[in-house]
Amino acid sequence: MKTYVISFVFLIISITAFCQLSWQNTFYSGHLPDGNRVIQTQAENGNLVLLYKSEQSIESTPMLPADDGYGNHLLELQEPEYPYIGFSYESTDLKEVLPVYYNGTTMPATGDLTQMLSDPTGDANFTNTNLDITNTYAAFSDTKLYFAIRNNGGGFPTGSGLTYFAYLIALVNPEADSTANTIVFGLMHTVSITGVITPGLYKIFGTGISDMTLIGQITTSIIPENNMLILACNMADLLADADFSSWFNPENPRIGFMALTNRISLTSGNQTADQTASCNLIPYPVQISQAEATTPILSNILAEEIPGDLFRVSIDYLSQEAYLPVTAQLTFDNGFTTDFEYTAFPDFTGTVQYETLADMADIAGWSYATLMFSSDNQNYTSNVIYNTHSSDLTAEVYIQTAQPQIYPNPTNGLVKITFSEGKLPVRIDVYDIRGRRISSRQMQPTEKKMVINLADTESAYISGGIGLIRFVYSDCTIVRKILIRH
Repeated sequence: MKTYVISFVFLIISITAFCQLSWQNTFYSGHLPDGNRVIQTQAENGNLVLLYKSEQSIESTPMLPADDGYGNHLLELQEPEYPYIGFSYESTDLKEVLPVYYNGTTMPATGDLTQMLSDPTGDANFTNTNLDITNTYAAFSDTKLYFAIRNNGGGFPTGSGLTYFAYLIALVNPEADSTANTIVFGLMHTVSITGVITPGLYKIFGTGISDMTLIGQITTSIIPENNMLILACNMADLLADADFSSWFNPENPRIGFMALTNRISLTSGNQTADQTASCNLIPYPVQISQAEATTPILSNILAEEIPGDLFRVSIDYLSQEAYLPVTAQLTFDNGFTTDFEYTAFPDFTGTVQYETLADMADIAGWSYATLMFSSDNQNYTSNVIYNTHSSDLTAEVYIQTAQPQIYPNPTNGLVKITFSEGKLPVRIDVYDIRGRRISSRQMQPTEKKMVINLADTESAYISGGIGLIRFVYSDCTIVRKILIRH
């Protein structure tokens, strides 16, 4: 029996630290009143697309540059029902795709697959439509990698007479030296010839059959109506290989990816029929946080005039849920409003410093200004700055409010309210969702704990609905939403 050589071509991807997707720096807002969420992700020097699952398929929506100097991109959208998201990043010399995580245990449906690379129709070296790749896809679970090849029709036969076909997903270290003899790992769907070749997961370190080692089995599924071949392998089989595990980093799991088809015949030997471009696959689950937002914590407020006739206010922002603020404003009593911006790359898992600048001409004669922060536009933290020395052009933080903490929320009626350190409110009002005041209570100067019954006869008509508790301070107001259930 004649042995046919199967050759592989792989384009090595060169990665630079300043030109790639940084999905680890993904942060969210809380749940906005309309159910939307704001998502922020870092991806410098390129275009970024958010991927999310609908009922039928993986959808994509471009994210907009934040123009903050740190490569962040932003998008506000209705929160998807499926909590996992992905990203597609592309620059002039690099494409990276983080597919949407697949939480199933069977072969994924076409709607669970994220598109990786498209390939022109009709560009194959032969007239065999089955060898003409048009699209590639990927998904991943906790234990498996899934890939799909879509072709130009004709199914996915592995042979016709004395001509054989091979369909390959090739995986490689994306930081490997492109001039070296790089080891390729491949999921191959091909003819089965006892003692010669069989479909499977291979470690490939040369151009001949003898340069291929079977390291695992693959599962395949052909979907004729979509001209699609799905291939799956166990991640454990790859990690068990010392060469693969030597470069694969589970915390930064980039894998170079491309797809190829080959035709092998008696007369012409092995020939590459079609191949896609290459990109990086990032099999890392990204899940939108579902935590309910609480009020942000503001500290270290500093207000000062600086050279250039500018007034600067800086503040430290902390969200217990690691949420980004959707409201971060400073409003002066003359109506002038300015937005806060972070002063360094924002890591919302800790404290983030914000500052804002105002032209002194815009705030001439000001007496006080109100800082307002919220991560969901429902729970606000506000502080007031008083201009106590307007004649000598300085300002001081004069008031810091005591922040109310309400629990449980949702509640069956009884809620406990406690306050942090600071100036206490003078009155507490309860409203229904339509803005009708139901009750009002004056606060005692030292009253830092209380219990309110929202299910009594006075407020019975908001039972099973949404109530608003309004904390009225001498200089500002804080509103909290509460859900009432029975």
